[in-house]
Amino acid sequence: MSAQAHERIRLSEKLGYGVGDLPSGLYLNFFGAYLLYFFVDLGGIAPAAMALMLLLSRVFDAVTDPVMGVIADRTRTRWGRYRPYLLFGALPFGLTGFAIFAAPEMSTGWLLVWAYVTYGLTMLAFTAVNVPYSGLLGVISPSAKQRANVTAYRMFFSGLAGIVVGVLATTLIRELGGDDERTGIMLTMGVFAAVSVVIYVVTFATTKERIPAVPTNTAIRRDLATLFRTGAWICVVIAAVFGVLSIASRASTARFFFKYVAGDD
Repeated sequence: MSAQAHERIRLSEKLGYGVGDLPSGLYLNFFGAYLLYFFVDLGGIAPAAMALMLLLSRVFDAVTDPVMGVIADRTRTRWGRYRPYLLFGALPFGLTGFAIFAAPEMSTGWLLVWAYVTYGLTMLAFTAVNVPYSGLLGVISPSAKQRANVTAYRMFFSGLAGIVVGVLATTLIRELGGDDERTGIMLTMGVFAAVSVVIYVVTFATTKERIPAVPTNTAIRRDLATLFRTGAWICVVIAAVFGVLSIASRASTARFFFKYVAGDD
């Protein structure tokens, strides 16, 4: 194994990789707090229509995530297998996330179409960067101890994302939008999206892939077919879908509870 493979991971790289989990955390926490509120309470869309969108997106993720994983594993560039997706996927990730809340004035029907299309594109962009980001951890070092240490930084920033959204979102919405809550939500998402783009570029620039790719001759179609025929994997996917839906439903309804039940705007 090369000397680079045994290279000790520096603090700057640990921070660079760890902060890469902040964008997904910002998105998921902000969506959990404001997505349904924006389209249902402010936009007038039926709650059932938005709930169906969230369900379909989770089912879609169950397909696209493993496909993206296979594609990333087979990618060969001078930057490695996974890092290029952080660089080239950063801008689409930011633009699609912002687009969700940048809906112009339109009828409820067209607003629903806007929600489905922009949210679907955002989840695709999310998959395109987050799956390779997760895969990057496996090649950042051959040492399990070093990878575990890097994971601790990732978990820190993952938790930090929830704190950032919880502490800053309401203030930013009020300061940026004034009396126009819809504009405030859009601009706040714009801030988080812009920060996310910069962070992914930083993660790309500060990390290394130290474990070389192992050549494979199997076809992508064959690998995916084997995966989708694996009963254990299917059970895990189903459990994950319902687990995410459970978390999302609690987060998404919290704002409605405090506004209409607790009487706190």
